[in-house]
Amino acid sequence: MTIPIPPAPPRNATAPGNPSTAFYCSADWHLAPLGRYAVAIHGLMLRVQDEHFFFGSVPQMAEYFNAGENSIRRPLRKMRDLGFVMEIASRSGESTIYRALTHTEWAERHPGQCCVKRDATAFDAPPHEMEGGQNPSPFSDTPSKMEAHPSPERKAPTSKMEAKSPKQSPKKFPKDTDTAMQQKDAASLAARNAFDTFCQEMEERSAFDMVLWILYRAASIKSGAQIPRSVEYYREAKDNLIGQHDYDWEAITDSAEDKFNKHAYRLVEAKSPDLLAWLKEKARQLAERSAAAA
Repeated sequence: MTIPIPPAPPRNATAPGNPSTAFYCSADWHLAPLGRYAVAIHGLMLRVQDEHFFFGSVPQMAEYFNAGENSIRRPLRKMRDLGFVMEIASRSGESTIYRALTHTEWAERHPGQCCVKRDATAFDAPPHEMEGGQNPSPFSDTPSKMEAHPSPERKAPTSKMEAKSPKQSPKKFPKDTDTAMQQKDAASLAARNAFDTFCQEMEERSAFDMVLWILYRAASIKSGAQIPRSVEYYREAKDNLIGQHDYDWEAITDSAEDKFNKHAYRLVEAKSPDLLAWLKEKARQLAERSAAAA
């Protein structure tokens, strides 16, 4: 008996263009945003599937990767929706039969959705941000629950030059000004770098929630509220959370936005406005991408 393979789906007219990247496109580029185990699951399926079909179960994959079953089901479902994994047959009382597609097969079925390696001599960077969209976000400039108790208006200078008074000279600044600025910059830079690191292990939205959760926890320390100023702090906090809640850490960080709004917003606003500005912008981008994908 031959199990039929579904035909290739029609081309999506709203598929994104061809962003330029430092490397050639691959399945990893498409799968990395889907979750921590997406790339690993795809590689396993391609390696062991028999006559193009994969008969392994979710519990077996969870055992193999020493992960919770939900940590396998979520990316597997997203891989199926994206088209890198096809559900061939669902057998009552037995594991579902899947088939993993190679990147070449997937690209043929989904033309126009791969990245393009840019010329090494080019000076233009690939686009990272999406413009447009009207969906409000708790981090947007529109009123939100995070701004239920507005603070006095504060206009951030558009540049360091505008921050100076015409009569002031850098030599007349207090000695600790540079140190204070470095600390604020360190807080913003640490959060951004941590976010980029987390995106290599989980979805972009999950990575952002993880950053918010860690900021909330740091602001809630009984011995003294703080804002993390190193990527290592974020890494250790992330590892501790996942280590203690391997099966449901994403359910915990789902509330990160509310927790941050309630316990950390004012601290970040006062101590590192640059960090808060980045958080708002990143939340806006995620909201727009979510709306575009809906």
